[in-house]
Amino acid sequence: MKRHVIMLVALFLLGSSALQAVEITIEKKDNTQQAGEFISADANGDITLMQDKKFKIKIKGTDYKFARLAKTPDEILAADKKFDAKSYAEALTDYKKLYESYKHVGFDVYCIYKESACLEKLGKKADALARLKTMDNYQCLDQKKLPEYFDCKKLQATLLIDTGKFDDAYKVLTDLGNSSDDNLAAFSFIARGDILNKQGKKKEAVLKYMVPALVFSQQNTERPKALLLVANLLKETNDNRAMKFAEMLKKDYPDSPQVKELK
Repeated sequence: MKRHVIMLVALFLLGSSALQAVEITIEKKDNTQQAGEFISADANGDITLMQDKKFKIKIKGTDYKFARLAKTPDEILAADKKFDAKSYAEALTDYKKLYESYKHVGFDVYCIYKESACLEKLGKKADALARLKTMDNYQCLDQKKLPEYFDCKKLQATLLIDTGKFDDAYKVLTDLGNSSDDNLAAFSFIARGDILNKQGKKKEAVLKYMVPALVFSQQNTERPKALLLVANLLKETNDNRAMKFAEMLKKDYPDSPQVKELK
């Protein structure tokens, strides 16, 4: 009877493990793919996976371009909940640990971005910039990482501007401005306007803000902010055109938070 119970427990545990298995795809340097159930990744980037639920295979870190889990690990989702709840110190600790656990399987850039965002929220801008600097020579071979990669670059540019490091910010913005993504291009124009505004060049700043406000489509994610900045800066300089841009913002994005920030 006792042996029977032990066997049932063992079967249950095995079944639980199978349910929790996560698929992984590895893009090898010879342009072939290796897929299976992820088991582990060591410090060297060597990945062990299971194929057909019975064969263990190890792929050396030197033999593949990138690897990606099929879904976001539960631990990262849990850290995201802490971040959303503004528990930034706790989330920061988690993301640091999770970076080490998942940096070889698709979540290195994501964890770096979230670590940096936590540091920024905690007022540690210099530390955030130091963490983001690790991305300066990063080769984004996995195209699915591009959104997080550009989030890193946007945060880096913003922090460089906030800390008065304008020359360094321009270098980052040049890369973003050359992107074919209109949202990134619009961000670049706004950031350049922010630099000019901080330098007291308000007329030149308005011209930079006007590009995403007037040229880019209504669907552009940066356009509401551009309209707000144009309207507020024109009002600050007693320019009658301020009302026109304020009305555009209210008409095109009536429910946006930027409407509440109009002066």
